[in-house]
This record gives sequence, C-alpha cells and structure tokens, in this order.
Amino acid sequence: APEAAGAHRRSTLPGAGVSKVAGSRYDACVTHGPFGAPAQPGHAHCDLFAFEMDVSGQRVVVDPGVHAYHDPDARLETRRTRAHATPTLEGPPHSEQAEIWSRFRCGWRPRSIEARWHADSLVCEARAFGPHHVRTLRRTFRFAPHQLCISDEVEGASDISAAIPLAPGLTAAPSPGGAVVHDAAGRHVLEVWASGGVGLRIERAQV
Repeated sequence: APEAAGAHRRSTLPGAGVSKVAGSRYDACVTHGPFGAPAQPGHAHCDLFAFEMDVSGQRVVVDPGVHAYHDPDARLETRRTRAHATPTLEGPPHSEQAEIWSRFRCGWRPRSIEARWHADSLVCEARAFGPHHVRTLRRTFRFAPHQLCISDEVEGASDISAAIPLAPGLTAAPSPGGAVVHDAAGRHVLEVWASGGVGLRIERAQV
C-alpha cells in the first residue's frame, strides 16, 4: 500500500525491486534490484539504482529500453551502465556494474542489494563492478517537494559519472552551475545542478 513520504506518496514492489514516489510536481521510479531474473540474467541491463522522472505529467528522465534484439552492438550499448541514469566508473575495464557481453550474456552480477527508506530519503546499496574489483555502490535519493536530490558514492573510486538520459524531443543547454532542459516548444521543464565539485557535461546519445 502507498505510504506518505513527506510531501510525496511512495509505493514499493519488493519482488521486482522498484519503488515509485509521486508528488504534486514530479513522479519518480527507482530500480533497486534484484539484478534480472536469477534463472535468466541475460535479459538484465546494468540499471541498478537508475531512475526515471516525469515532471508535471511530462516524461523527462527515461530509460533507453531494449532498443533491438537483432543488432548486437546496439543491444549491448543499451545494456551498459552508462546508458542508464545510474553511477558508472570512468574508463575500462571495470566500468560496468555487472559482467555483461554480447546480446544475452551475463556472468558476475551485483550482490547484497539493499534499499532502505528513511523519512523522505531512499538509500540504496550494493556490491557492484565485479568480478575482479568489487566495490560498494551507494546512491541516496532525497525527495524534496520541488527537487530530487541524488548523492553517489563508490568505494575506493574518485572518478565516477552518472548519465541523465532525456526523453525524445527534449534538449539541454548549459546554465550557471548546471543545465536547463526544454521541450520541443521551448518550455522550461527541468533544471539540473551539480555541487561538491562535480562537473556536468552535455552529450548527444549514440543510440
């Protein structure tokens, strides 16, 4: 059943590892495990702790989806960590949350996945980026009335990044301290800020 979380209402599907937070300004969905179906992990993507967001009923932050089964390169690209709104390590060979290759191959996968609610915050934690250099990944979501605040930590890593994939038709442009997102009609739909010495860059999707 939905529970109150400050100015939002939240609901969780524990078996699927998905939580939704709904408010007057925005709705957000967070993926927090398990990493694919245990008997068939080849269908899983490296999207642990990724999120999607609607602002005032408009799709803004989205998941890239499957893209294709017949195109192995495109499918692998959309399975990668960097294709999702979740932290990744900069540079190979240990930048993926899980050991994936080809279209449906998956070896080592994240373990000890937890998601805990604390008032208006969701704290997610897992052992990821294996199998040879496993690290603790921790992502905290704080659901403020008009803001979604996210902080990321990766054990022993100083160079991490996180994508924010935008819905089709949206564009981003630099602004003081961050970026501003507009829809096709030029309306302002979202602002993104980076703090604590975190940089921000705008890239065109490759898939």
